[in-house]
Amino acid sequence: MTIKLQEALQESNSIARQKDHSEIGNEHILKALLEQKDGLVPPLVECVGIPSEKLISQIDSLLSQYPVVRGNTQMALSPSAQKVLAKAENEMSSLKDQFLSVEHILLAMAQSDDRVGETLRRVGCTRNALLEALKKVRGNQ
Repeated sequence: MTIKLQEALQESNSIARQKDHSEIGNEHILKALLEQKDGLVPPLVECVGIPSEKLISQIDSLLSQYPVVRGNTQMALSPSAQKVLAKAENEMSSLKDQFLSVEHILLAMAQSDDRVGETLRRVGCTRNALLEALKKVRGNQ
């Protein structure tokens, strides 16, 4: 796992705790990825043609619908986030990368059947569009 991905997962945990949510969902992870300083995800979505601020606003709307839980809760990844992490490992393999990274997570999210996946696809962040953007941002790595 890259340092950027580790940082994003830690930040998604913080976002969930601050909002009194009982689990870390794809919404939390995507928000952390979109707000990551010097991260790869904002330039990727902007290369697809979506301003990251617009996507953050839509993700914030999804986060506001999350149930609030008071008290000390044990934070864990939601089942949907666990599926995205597993799918991201497949993306890593198909791109012949050595480390799980933020772009693999984003590619997996774009294919997920949850609200985050629907939101990404609705604004044009499909797997194919993201792969094309990744080629431009990464070059021929």
